[in-house]
Amino acid sequence: MFGIAFPDNPLVEKDFVLKGWREIPPNLRDFDTLKYSNETFVPRPGRETRDPAQHMKEQLYPDGT
Repeated sequence: MFGIAFPDNPLVEKDFVLKGWREIPPNLRDFDTLKYSNETFVPRPGRETRDPAQHMKEQLYPDGT
């Protein structure tokens, strides 16, 4: 919350701490969101990643021309 003033709030100077969090906090720039997501959550069936350009070619030209 950079640039937002909270006058007379005693909690403004308090550090942001997640209770029970053992790794690098997610609010830091070094936190790898993709790595955390892949390690924490199970991939759902039916969710495959496609190259957008290749997908559009397949949709526009289904016979490969």
